[in-house]
Amino acid sequence: MSNIIVEFPSGDKDYKTGETINYLNEMNSIKKSLSQYPGHRAVASSLGKYVPQEIVAGLIGCIIPESGSNHAILNRTEYEGRGAPGTEGWNCGEGLVQWTYWKYKLPLIKQYNADSRSTQKLPTTWEQYKRGVPRSGKGCLCAVQDGQHISGLSIDNQMLFLTIYYDRLIKDLKGETNLAKIVAYIYQQKAGTGFYKDIKNNPIKKAYTTSKYKYKSSAGNHYLQSVKIAQEYLNCPITPGEIQPVEGDTVYYDPNSTLTTNERREPITPIEVGSLNGRNKKKTIGTILGAYMKQK
Repeated sequence: MSNIIVEFPSGDKDYKTGETINYLNEMNSIKKSLSQYPGHRAVASSLGKYVPQEIVAGLIGCIIPESGSNHAILNRTEYEGRGAPGTEGWNCGEGLVQWTYWKYKLPLIKQYNADSRSTQKLPTTWEQYKRGVPRSGKGCLCAVQDGQHISGLSIDNQMLFLTIYYDRLIKDLKGETNLAKIVAYIYQQKAGTGFYKDIKNNPIKKAYTTSKYKYKSSAGNHYLQSVKIAQEYLNCPITPGEIQPVEGDTVYYDPNSTLTTNERREPITPIEVGSLNGRNKKKTIGTILGAYMKQK
């Protein structure tokens, strides 16, 4: 990985203001850090079994703003029917990159089920998939780890699901040495490849612009957050298979964790969806993406 660099183009102009973009200065001003998300260690340990470390870094960078590295998490706002139309119940964003809507989940589920490496097969009908009650606790909503939903897969199986989702991109990025480009392509696939089609042959500017004008964040440009986190990961990568998951738990054993066993295994309370046709309904503007992102 010694040949992997982070390099931004110079002279790029802001899409709307025309001002020169200083990617590096803006990235260095971001306070979010990988150290704030110790759960990334288990994710990276599993993910490294499938892809090289520079891709692990890019994926970790993009996962953090979506789910904070909690593979079992659901978008509570959407699940409870307070999000964009059609995202209630198990249509909601779920898992590491917050896959949303049954119609988009189903083709991936079929590919995953057909893969000989998958050891938990997911339901392929909405009648089956919409069943099951997630658990609520410590400010988040999590799937029961029973293998009946994407967010209910074991961590290794969800890593397989993730690599199937990014399969073509992973192959296309083989040999790429600029981490800023790796992150840009990974970020854009989930954020929306249809944005800013007129920005050609500059994936970094396209990802930066998409983040700045479609997914505004008080913590700083989401794309640059992802590059910063990816770079921090490459400075301290996790050996594949180093951390072993605890079966049936939503938090995985990390030998460097400061949490006690009881804290790691604290049960959380089941939550019913309730009436999605009126209970706690609030008007939302745009589409909620992931746990922390909003599209206007």
